[in-house]
Amino acid sequence: MTWTQNGTTYQAAYVSAYTYQTLPQISVNGGVAAAGQTTAERVLSLGIPNTITGPGTYQLPQSSSSVTTIPNGGLLWPDNGSPRSYNTIYGPAATNGTITLTEYDRAAGRMVGTFQFTAKSPDASSTPQTVTIAAGSFRLTKLQAAPGGL
Repeated sequence: MTWTQNGTTYQAAYVSAYTYQTLPQISVNGGVAAAGQTTAERVLSLGIPNTITGPGTYQLPQSSSSVTTIPNGGLLWPDNGSPRSYNTIYGPAATNGTITLTEYDRAAGRMVGTFQFTAKSPDASSTPQTVTIAAGSFRLTKLQAAPGGL
């Protein structure tokens, strides 16, 4: 998984992807760790509807709730010991980006695609208030069931 955030390109050191029994989405997560670190310094998450049947482009709409089951994109990274969170569900527009699947084989657990979005922080004191994710891509060879069967 790779992406460009506000002009800086990142490549995930690890990627995970899960399907859920009770949530209508597939969760794709990529983390970037600093040299010598074992924990992620930056995590990008994508929620993709598990109702998809094949390749296509899916919108990342804004929601009025911070707890949502609609597709979304988000980013989290530590800032002076506290996590700084950004999510497409907070705006800044009715549609905040897209995920485009170029390959999807549910039986094999294979998914390949691209993404782009603008996410906003729910914390009004965050600087910057929004982040732009561009030129994102991922290639998954095996989706797994969520731990605990969620």
